[in-house]
Amino acid sequence: MKFDFIIVFISLIITAYAALYDVNYLEYESPIPYSNWKSITWNDFKGLKHSKQSLFGNEKFAYIDSKIIIKYTSDSTLEVSTWFYPCRSYVFNKKIADQNLLNHELVHFHLTEYCARLLRKAISELPKNIDNKTTIEELENKYNQEEQASQIKYDDETFHSYVLSKQKEWKKNVSKWLDSLKKFENPNLIIGKKMGNI
Repeated sequence: MKFDFIIVFISLIITAYAALYDVNYLEYESPIPYSNWKSITWNDFKGLKHSKQSLFGNEKFAYIDSKIIIKYTSDSTLEVSTWFYPCRSYVFNKKIADQNLLNHELVHFHLTEYCARLLRKAISELPKNIDNKTTIEELENKYNQEEQASQIKYDDETFHSYVLSKQKEWKKNVSKWLDSLKKFENPNLIIGKKMGNI
C-alpha cells in the first residue's frame, strides 16, 4: 500500500513537471489571435525556457509558438484562425530581447497566418456536395505540413535571424504573400462560398 502511494506520488510530480515544462501555467496568458499581432511584445513571451538548450552553442535566441485552429460553428460554417501562444513562447535570455529578434519571431507568426490564408482559400473553393469534413482534414494536414516546412526553411535561410540580408528578404516576401491573399484574412468561412461574400 505504501509502495503504491509512492509510485502514484512520483508519477504526479513527473506529470506536473512535464506539463509545466511545455506550458507556463504559473504565468498563463490566453492565446493572442493574429488580428492582434501588432500588440505582441517580449513581455508576451511567458513560456519556460528549456534548460541546457542552445542554438549551435549560442544562447541568443527565442521561440514562438503559433498554430492554425479550425473550429466548426455549424455544418456549413467554420473559423480558421491563427493564434500565438504566449505561455509556450519564450526568449532564452531576456537581456538579448531586441527588436530585430522580435521581428524575426513575428515573421514566424506571419508565416503561420499565410498558410492559414492558403487553407481558407482552398476551403472556400470546395463544392458543397462533397464530404467536406474529410476533405477539410486533408487540407488542414497539407497546409500544416507546408507551414512546418516554411518555418524550417525560414530559420535555415536566415540562420535564426543572424543573416540580416535574408531576414529582410523573408520579411518582405512574407508581407507580399499575405497581401496577395488579403481577401482571405477573415477567419470565418461558409463552405462553398467564395471569400469576400461572408
